Amino acid sequence: VRKPVRDIGLAEATNVWDYFKQDVSAEQCSLSFKEKLSDFHQYCTGPAMEAFEKIKHFVNLTPLCTLGEESKIASEGDAAVQKRIGLLTKDMQDTQSWLDPFKGTDMTADKESEKVKLGEPEGLRQVMGVYWKTTFYTTYLKHWKVGKGKFLELLNQLTESMASLEGDVLKEEKLLKELKDALNKTTTNREAAQTKLDVALADEQAAISGKEEVEQAMASLDTKILEATNLVTDLEQVLKQAILMYKEAKATLISEHAAKKDGMMALSQLQGLTVGTQLPPP
Repeated sequence: VRKPVRDIGLAEATNVWDYFKQDVSAEQCSLSFKEKLSDFHQYCTGPAMEAFEKIKHFVNLTPLCTLGEESKIASEGDAAVQKRIGLLTKDMQDTQSWLDPFKGTDMTADKESEKVKLGEPEGLRQVMGVYWKTTFYTTYLKHWKVGKGKFLELLNQLTESMASLEGDVLKEEKLLKELKDALNKTTTNREAAQTKLDVALADEQAAISGKEEVEQAMASLDTKILEATNLVTDLEQVLKQAILMYKEAKATLISEHAAKKDGMMALSQLQGLTVGTQLPPP
């Protein structure tokens, strides 16, 4: 909407009075008109009337040169041109005022920047003056407004849910670490006990009959420790995969939101609708 206006040379910094005069009476165009008017007036009151008198008994042409006062005609001509200039410059200045993207609102560039920092799509406030009555704005765009729209609240809820999920992930990582530490400690203690038992059994040949039972118990314990180790390893892999998937989903969400937000940046460049004359509510 604004670009075509700028393309024809009517930009924000354009002073329309650089192309028009506040007083046309002293301009060359006015002087030329007055010269031609004077010549015409003199001809009509002189040679023309004399010629008309000669043929008056056939046709009366004197109305063709029934002119008003020369000075009055000249001043009325200047006034008519000056009035038209006034109307044109007013219309141009009114059109020029729509180049202000915040027209009709109390918004400024600084205020808009603060709202963008709070999550509002950049350019939203710049289209309100033109598109505030469109269905797209009333049913969708306005819901992105900080403090009034519902979309940013939904994003805040999503952010809170993500933070909560990240907290749960950290807790699970801590719990898994504690489980691994406990398992490592159990394994270490078992190895120490096995060493002591081997020494004791080597010194006590009489305990041969009970050695097999102890070794079976130790083998069973080894199996359970191995199973526990495998389970912890599996849990660790599952947790790592879950964390990876969570981070990928989070990255995708952020990138998609950024892309959609960049798309919203183009709001201030929307084309094709005629500039309205009504202004949006503050």
